[in-house]
Order: sequence, then C-alpha cells, then structure tokens
Amino acid sequence: MRSSIATYRESLSRLAGEVDDATADEIPAPWPSRRGDHAPTPPSSGRRRRYTRPDPAEPDEISKLKEDIEKIQASEAEIKALSFNYAAMLKEKEEQLVKLREENGSLRRSMESSNYKAVSGNSNGTLQRSPSRMQRNTDQEKTSSVLKQNGYGGGASQVIQKNGPHPLPVHYKGDALVEERAYFASKQASLENEIKQLKQQLRCYSNKEDDTTRRLEDENKRNEFLQQQLNELKVDKEMVATTMEELHKELSEKKAELRCLQDELSTRDNERASDGSLQSLRSMVMALQKENSDLKIAKGSLYEELVNMESTTQKVDNSTSDVDNFSDVEKVKDEMASLKKALQGAFHERDRALQNLSRLKQHLLDKDLEDQEKMDEDSKVIEELRAICEQQRAHIVQLERALKVEMTKQEESKKTINDERSRSNEQIEDLQYKLANCMNALESKDQELLNLQSALGQYYAESEAKVIGTFQTILALNPNVLYLQDFSLIFVHFYI
Repeated sequence: MRSSIATYRESLSRLAGEVDDATADEIPAPWPSRRGDHAPTPPSSGRRRRYTRPDPAEPDEISKLKEDIEKIQASEAEIKALSFNYAAMLKEKEEQLVKLREENGSLRRSMESSNYKAVSGNSNGTLQRSPSRMQRNTDQEKTSSVLKQNGYGGGASQVIQKNGPHPLPVHYKGDALVEERAYFASKQASLENEIKQLKQQLRCYSNKEDDTTRRLEDENKRNEFLQQQLNELKVDKEMVATTMEELHKELSEKKAELRCLQDELSTRDNERASDGSLQSLRSMVMALQKENSDLKIAKGSLYEELVNMESTTQKVDNSTSDVDNFSDVEKVKDEMASLKKALQGAFHERDRALQNLSRLKQHLLDKDLEDQEKMDEDSKVIEELRAICEQQRAHIVQLERALKVEMTKQEESKKTINDERSRSNEQIEDLQYKLANCMNALESKDQELLNLQSALGQYYAESEAKVIGTFQTILALNPNVLYLQDFSLIFVHFYI
C-alpha cells in the first residue's frame, strides 16, 4: 500500500511539475510600451493574431473588455475561494491528526498499563507466560504476514516487534506530515504566486484599459471638436456660397445695367450722329435769316418805291391832264397790294422760322444738359461698380484661400483621426489577444485545480478504503482487540 501511495505521490508531483511548466509557458509577456520597443512575441502569436484578428474596434468592444475583466475578477474570486477551501481542508486534516494523536496516546497509555498488569500477574510462572508469548508472537507474525500481503510489511515490521507491543516510532508520522505539509505549502505558495501574477496582470490590464478608455474619451472629444469645426466650416461654406450667389446676382445686375448704359451711349452716339441734321437745320435757319434780311431790304426798296409811287399818284391826281396814265396807276396799286401780301407772308414766315429756331435752340440746350448729367451719373455709377467689383474679387480670393486652408486642415485632421483609430484598434486587438490568453490560462488553472481536488479526493478515498480493509483483516486475524485497535489508529494516523 505504501508503494501505491508513493507512486500516487510521484504521479501527483509530476502532474504539479507539468502544470507549473505549462503555467510558466502560458504566462504572457510583459506589455510593450505605447510608442516604443515591442517585446518579441512567439511565432505562434502572429499566426493566432492573423487568424483571430477582429474587425476595427467600436465603442461596444470596450464593454466587452469590461465584461471579460469582470469575468477574470470573478474567476480570481473563485480561485481565492478554492484556496481558502483548500486551507480549510488542510486545517481540518491537521485537527483530525491532532485528535488521532491524542487518541493514540490515550490508547497507548491504557495498553501500557494493561500490559504492565498482565506482566505483573504472570510473573509467578514462566510456563504460563510462555504460551501467551508464543500466541502473541504467532499473532504478530500473522499480522505481519497480512500487512506484507497488503503491501505494508515494511511499516508494520517496524511498528510490531516479536517481543511484544512497544510504542510506535513517531518520526515516520512526522516525516509523512512534513512531506504532506511541505507539498501542500509549496502548492499553496505556487497558487498564491500564480494568483499574485494574475492580480498583477489584471492590474496591468485595468491600467491599460483605463489608458485606452482615456484615449478613447480624448479621441471622442477631439472628434466632437473636429465635428464642430466641420459644422462651422460647412456653415461658413454655405454662407460663402450664398454670398457668392448674391455677388453673382449683383454682378449680373451690374452687367445688365452696363449693357443698358452701353445701349444708351450708343443711342446718344446715334443722336450725336443726328446732330448733323440739326446743323442742316441751323444752316436752313441761317438761310432763312438771310432771306429775311433780303426781304427786309426788298421791303425797304419797295417802301421807297411805294412812297415814290404815292407821290407820283398825288401828282397825277393833282394834274388831271394826263388821263392815259390812269391804267398804269391801277396796275401799280395792284402790284403794291400783291407786294404787301407777299411782304406779310414773308413776315409771317420769318416769325415762324424765328420761333422754330428758338424752340430748337432751347431743345438742343436741354438735350445737352441732360446728356451731360447722364454722362456724369453714368461715370460715377461705373466707377462705383468697378470699385465694388474689385472689392468683391478681393473678398472672393480671400474666401478661396481660407477655403483651401480649411480643406487642408480638415484633411490633416481626418488623417490624424484615422491614425489614432488604427492605433487604438491595434491596441484593442492586442488587449483582446492577451485577454484571451489570460482567460485560457485561468481556465487551465481552474481545470488543474479541479483535477487536483478530484485526485486528492480519490487519494483520500482509496487510502481510507485500504486502511479499513487492512483494519478488518487485522481484526479478523488478531483476537487482541485493544492491540489491534491501537495498531489501526496508528496506521490510520500514519497514512491519512
């Protein structure tokens, strides 16, 4: 039985060594710096990352990471509970060992007292004592043979001697307890170290997560600020577009006004071209004035002739001698009347020509004044329009430059945002990969703890079954109940 327990312990120690090696291999490398040197990763990590690389990170991944961290913390709490349970089990076993020691001591004292009484009672004869000694020796040989058949001959030979019942040596029990305590202490220390490492890793992950959340908050703030700037730029762009449309409308209106002015100028040029007709009218007026002066001269001459004719008619009237000239006088009167009518018509034509001339002069003067006023107004309007057009052109150039600058700034901000997003995505991918490694390590540790617990339970069950079987065989073979009870308690205390 001891050989089976030894082999079982060796298998448990081998499993513990393999578990420690696996945990040492599965402990992830320290985190690289944010912008510095990256620690060398194993070749399998690149393949895993290549096959298990997730999509670009979104705000939901932060909640997933938080849930994973909460799961890790829950598993850490479970590990702590298991370690506490393990420590409680160890304390219970130690208490059981103390109780067994106390019972063993009491049984040993009672056995020594009974043996002392039996020896003092049987000291009168050797013949009566020898059969009991022989019987006890035969019983001890039988028990030793039974123990050898069960695999515990070495331990039993040291416990039971041929001369009779003697106290059991304690160094075997002490060695077994020391070994078990050392094993459990080493295992507990390794588990505590693993828990400390996991706590450190969780702290590192929490710190990294805090950093990532801070970076994400900063990026969100930057995105909001840039979005506000973009909205402001869009509003400015819309305002610039509206102002450009208004300027285009004003320019079209000004162009229409310039066309109207050009049409008016062309009409004025045509009117100036028609001034030649006015000059012809003026020449006609001058000719009429000359005719008028000629008519005045003719009138004066005719008036003189008329005066002469009247003087001659008076002379004719006074001298009734010449009757033959009467017909000539009538002719002269008729001519005088026709000449008067022609003179009146000439006067009437002269007055009408003078009126037309004065009216034309006034009309020309008014036209010249209006043309000068319109030309002055048109020149002022043209100068104002030119100044406005130059100002608007300068403003348009400034707006175009500002638009180009804002577009370049927007492109740079988009580039920076994309770079930050790619960096955050890479960091989140690394965090997810390391978190998966930690989860796998925790699952493996949980499985190892379960395996250890099941192995310990099986070990205790098998040891108890074997001890009970040996105790029953000893009871069946040895009639000395107190001695066998003492031996069974020692055996149970030694192997449990």
